[in-house]
This record gives sequence, C-alpha cells and structure tokens, in this order.
Amino acid sequence: MPDNCLAFPTQTGRGRLEQVVAEKKVALDEAALELTYGLGLESHLDKRFEQMSTGTRRKVFVTAAALGDPAVVIANGPSNGFDARGRAVLAELFKAWGKDRVVLFASHDGELVEGCGAEVISVAALR
Repeated sequence: MPDNCLAFPTQTGRGRLEQVVAEKKVALDEAALELTYGLGLESHLDKRFEQMSTGTRRKVFVTAAALGDPAVVIANGPSNGFDARGRAVLAELFKAWGKDRVVLFASHDGELVEGCGAEVISVAALR
C-alpha cells in the first residue's frame, strides 16, 4: 500500500475495489462490504482519490488488500492517517486474520498493537 495512496488521483474508491476484484479474480463479498461500512467508507466510495483525505485513501487500499482472503498480510504503518474508529476496526481485522493466516506489520501505533494482541518484536532486540 503506498503511503499516500494517490497513484490514481481520478480513480474512485469503488473503481479501485472493482479493479482489484478483476485483477484478483475474486468477488466483492459480504466481508469486504462489511469492512467498508466498519471503516466508514460508504459515503466516500464514489469520490475520486484526489478528493479524499490520506486516511480515507488508505482505508480503501486496506479494503482492497483484504479482497480474496489473503493467506499472508504484510503492512507498514497500516493505521497511518486512520481515525480512532478505523484503528479499532483494523485492530479487530488483524486479530481475526491472525487466527488463520500470517499477519506481519510495522507500526508506531501502540493502540493498534495492543488492540489486535500482536506479539511485539523489537528491531533493536534483533541486533
């Protein structure tokens, strides 16, 4: 996921999700629709990326990444720009995913780390 998610400024959130559905050859299933609702995206899906805040753009990209039930999730700063509601939803998503797949993420967001019950591995401790 790009940091500012503005690679396609005129693309809409819905257009991005439809593009990913086509590329992954998966359906826009109920779980993805629930995620868009949980992240508060329903009123933003028809906006162009250039009209969205950075946090809203990133929420669309997180939803797109969730399509097709990935077996491995790797994220760098996944909650950057998220509001409290978005961070809580992301924490629950990572917690649920962690039960049956590999979820690795780097973050300075203590609330996200605590909220999803992540095992913390300090880079300094690896040296």
